[in-house]
Amino acid sequence: MLVASACAATVALSGFRPFTDAMRLPHLSSARAMQPERLGELELFLQGVAMQLRSGDKAIRESAMNIISTYGYEILRSDLLTGMAVKGLSGLVRNGDRNEQWLAVMALGHMKCPAAVPAFIEALKSGDEDIQVRAAQALGELGDPRAYPQLIIALHSEYSTVRGYAAWALGEIGDEKAIPALIEATEDGDSEVRGNAAHALGTIGKANPKNPGLLKAVPVLIGLLDDDLCPQVRIYSAWSLGELKDKRAILPLVNAVADEREDHLVLVRAQAAEALGKLGDPRTVFLLLDALKDEDHVVRIYAAMGLGFLGDKRALPALAKAAGSDPDKEVRASAKKAMDEISKPDPKEENPKKD
Repeated sequence: MLVASACAATVALSGFRPFTDAMRLPHLSSARAMQPERLGELELFLQGVAMQLRSGDKAIRESAMNIISTYGYEILRSDLLTGMAVKGLSGLVRNGDRNEQWLAVMALGHMKCPAAVPAFIEALKSGDEDIQVRAAQALGELGDPRAYPQLIIALHSEYSTVRGYAAWALGEIGDEKAIPALIEATEDGDSEVRGNAAHALGTIGKANPKNPGLLKAVPVLIGLLDDDLCPQVRIYSAWSLGELKDKRAILPLVNAVADEREDHLVLVRAQAAEALGKLGDPRTVFLLLDALKDEDHVVRIYAAMGLGFLGDKRALPALAKAAGSDPDKEVRASAKKAMDEISKPDPKEENPKKD
């Protein structure tokens, strides 16, 4: 019965006017609130749309891709519909013209479906910058390790935007084999690539900061924090040093928090304060307490966060004062949260080892 109905929907769609029939569909938010029987009608229609990806009429194929982009999550409700859409769109990634490849990659990206990974890998081989960027972004969102080899190749693309998204995606995938390539990418001539590579190293380290491969990344990130001309690269480097929790970063982060040079932006100092707290050295509590009184509210917010990570009870009186009287509500909220973190019972103290 379902096959016959799907065929009927295909016949009905064979003459639809591009983009016009799509307007008859409910808005996505409305679709999610539909009764089950109405959702069945929507699914049936979308099956017909998926079949039209193989239409001989380019305008109909493009209209079908736009509909799928809009209803990507609804398509994932049905394994049958997902398979039909991924198969049709993947074929257009391989064999369509530039515009069809772009629309197909966008539609697959909205679906966020692991079955589309091979199509995104294929799209990364495209010579088109925009298609490669969207494919790298989608692969990072999916975090599938199958993409690793092609992303390493993309890390050497002629396009800086492709290299930047490839670096970010490698961090999201988290494969430690990417560490040497990411360290190399921190020397890229484009600041976005350097920043994303620095951030990716921290993302990989967040899951396993003791990874031996990351030992070589620490001095590289310290160098970026100290000397890079781009503030965003320094911010990402400070964040990553906090995630790697390597004691070699303590002094550089201390210097970054205290650095009030005109070119050393507030956000660099702020991120360094939070990172310093994550390293857990009690000697840094007084520097962070000074930062909690900084004239800039952003530094105060991140200093409170750093004190929360540090967990030193000596910070509680100053945090209580900030939580009660700081003129900025975000500082007050951050200080209150830090107090809650510090005041949590220590599991080791609650459950001491028995002899």
